[in-house]
Amino acid sequence: MKILIVNSFDSKGGAARAAYRLYSGLLKFNIEAELLVQKSTSNDNSVLTFDNSEMLTFDTILLTNYINIKTYFSNSIISNSNLINYINESDADIVHLHWITNSFLSIEDIGKITKPIVFTMHDNWLFTGGCHIMGECINYKNECGNCHILNSNEINDISNINWNRKKKVFNNLNKNTYVIGLSKWVTNKAKKSSLINKFNIINLPNPINSEYYVNINKDSLRKKYKIYKNKKIVIFGAMSSTSDLNKGYHLLLDSLSKLKSKNIELLIFGNDDNIENFNNFHINSFGKIEDDQVLIELYNLSDVMIVPSLQENLPNVIIEAFSSSLPVVAFNIGGIPDIIDHKINGYLANAFNTQDLADGIEWILHHPNYDELCKNARKKVLSNFSEEIVIPKYIKLYKKILKELKYYKNNFKESTDIKLSNLYIETFNKYVQKENSEKEIYFSKNFNKFFEQISLIDENIILYGYGTIGKTIQKLIPEKIIGYIDMNDNNNHPSTLRNMKYDKILISVLGREKEIKRYLVKELSVPKNKIITIEL
Repeated sequence: MKILIVNSFDSKGGAARAAYRLYSGLLKFNIEAELLVQKSTSNDNSVLTFDNSEMLTFDTILLTNYINIKTYFSNSIISNSNLINYINESDADIVHLHWITNSFLSIEDIGKITKPIVFTMHDNWLFTGGCHIMGECINYKNECGNCHILNSNEINDISNINWNRKKKVFNNLNKNTYVIGLSKWVTNKAKKSSLINKFNIINLPNPINSEYYVNINKDSLRKKYKIYKNKKIVIFGAMSSTSDLNKGYHLLLDSLSKLKSKNIELLIFGNDDNIENFNNFHINSFGKIEDDQVLIELYNLSDVMIVPSLQENLPNVIIEAFSSSLPVVAFNIGGIPDIIDHKINGYLANAFNTQDLADGIEWILHHPNYDELCKNARKKVLSNFSEEIVIPKYIKLYKKILKELKYYKNNFKESTDIKLSNLYIETFNKYVQKENSEKEIYFSKNFNKFFEQISLIDENIILYGYGTIGKTIQKLIPEKIIGYIDMNDNNNHPSTLRNMKYDKILISVLGREKEIKRYLVKELSVPKNKIITIEL
């Protein structure tokens, strides 16, 4: 089983970090995977790059008539044919699409992918007419238009056009396509969307390497960064943390002004601009952080993290902070309640209520059992978001998708590369009356019928024979085939069967089934009920 993960970036932004963590986690679990991006900013040479970022200029031309666009908006209109060709010609079994905008793939490109697709929703783009952060808008339930993100009053605006483009493409996708919502919030939103509610929409979080994001001695870090031990450190950060309105920096400042405690310093990362001290609060500004080890140290020298965002799906920063044993205060919005348990490992403030946010900061900083909050934060990650918990769930999903029959029915028809002339033609004497071309088609249809049966078996299978049919079966259901035996292969001779653990033996040599079955039963003492033959 091989998974091709596609995301516009590999380290820039939350979706990129999440996609890369999934990729790394799959490799740790010995699942073959590739990560394909538009632009790589990591130091990982295994990441594949198809850079067409210069196309973004053309993609945004359609937005020139819209003034004061509130947040990021993606039309995804420029095709990346080279990327689609690579995907379709690759040996990947499943294509897992993550954040694919920034002109990496067009909406129409999605419909050209011939392999099973999994979508992960890192924001709202998949089920809207182009916005990534929809706020309280409900137009996505119908056909978008009158887009408040674009400040548009037109029903047939670009959001409506994009929505209908998606509708046309998504209508032609297999209805067994899976869509992953990282939080319960975005999963429920997607289920209300008339664009994608026909798909299998499930909730599955991002994984994190909890052995990397760990607790480090606070005193030594304070000394390293020249921060006084007696100071209470409040940390805030995200990509474009102070310039992206959605990250709520303005709400953070308002809540800080309401604090009674004054022995506090603010630590900010991810900011693009210089920041001055605020209301007698000293601000430590770290800007963009490229080294995750630095980020871990910042979490560990802090006392509480604040996430005052207006909308969030499943924020990496909270999971990272929790894994580093740092409690978090945030608004009770979006997918944040999936992570924070109110007054157990953090504090959920009423949405956009800066006084409540300030109260939450005070509550954590002066909590009599602060260490218990820290332990609970770490425990939440280990139980719900660690690689050991999450990666097996993705593997299980991928295997389930490979069992779905419709993909193979649609792709293993007359175009099959198994030709009757390459097989034991005497096996099919009962079909000899038919023309040769018809025999090939007839065989394909019968093989599809056989594959339907074999794909439903939840057992470990050993192939007897590794010729054309054996190799084809192994390619179609790789997660079930644990090995093969063949008389012509000394290293995999049937005599080695005695040392192997298996549930069934599938005879893939046509025309000699009875002979082989007799040999397996008499010579190798294989129970008859463990032997499967191809019935055509």
